[in-house]
Amino acid sequence: MTPPIYVSDDGPERELPKAGLVNAVCCYIEDIGYQKTPWGEKRQLIVGFEIAQRISQEGDYKDKRFVLSNTYTASLNEKANLRHDLEGWLGRSLSAQEVKQFDISTLRAKPATVTIRHKTNEASGKTYANIVAVAPLMEGAEAMTVELEKVPDWVAEKKQAGTAGGMVKPAIQPDDDLDSVVPF
Repeated sequence: MTPPIYVSDDGPERELPKAGLVNAVCCYIEDIGYQKTPWGEKRQLIVGFEIAQRISQEGDYKDKRFVLSNTYTASLNEKANLRHDLEGWLGRSLSAQEVKQFDISTLRAKPATVTIRHKTNEASGKTYANIVAVAPLMEGAEAMTVELEKVPDWVAEKKQAGTAGGMVKPAIQPDDDLDSVVPF
């Protein structure tokens, strides 16, 4: 009989930013291509914000700003989360022209106020800090500038895993030898 091998989450407790309203600045916007979702392959974006709270926990990130992000389907449909957050951030509805084509990259380095909420994952018991709303910078607040020097590695890895160039390769290419791709 094989003896049991026990594993546990013995890493240090992660420090979380405080929940509530906080000043922020958009530090990156990455098109990560088409990703698998429960609703099929969807083109997705990751929008990252540095917030006006610093990490106090010892380690490589001590005294750096917290960076939080949201992943969005690249859609401006009236029910889309991206549209909801963009309109909140801009403080207005998108125009008909903007809904047709909006250059989201223009929002890099744009200040904002974000609302952070803590939520505990029931399965793992871990608590996460989530951005639940984005709004214009509060009146009288000082605009932040971006300190982050590069996009986090996990974002680059997601981008690499996505279908490049925002194009989904069809299952069968026009010149494919059908005998090699059809399983019967």
